[in-house]
Amino acid sequence: MTTNITIGLAFLAGLASFLSPCVFSLVPAYVGYLGGRTVASAQSQTPSRWVTFSHGLAFVLGFSVVFVVLGVAASAVGGLFTTCVSGSQKSAGSWSSFLDCT
Repeated sequence: MTTNITIGLAFLAGLASFLSPCVFSLVPAYVGYLGGRTVASAQSQTPSRWVTFSHGLAFVLGFSVVFVVLGVAASAVGGLFTTCVSGSQKSAGSWSSFLDCT
């Protein structure tokens, strides 16, 4: 039963992130891209829905890959900071003490 709740919550979180200003602003570009593909394929002799669908899928997969890679990179950088936390706390404390004295 918890799996069904998790899937539902993941769906709602994805919907909420889609409606956020940083992602929702990409919708006109996406619609314009697919609309341009549809018009271009309609002007040719054989309009193909498969070509438009494959271009839309490539567009979505491209964005997904970029954001996944950025997430992995941010996680790796965070992991590096976690391993160096004791040294960075000491240096930050020293720096803070130095700035307080000046």
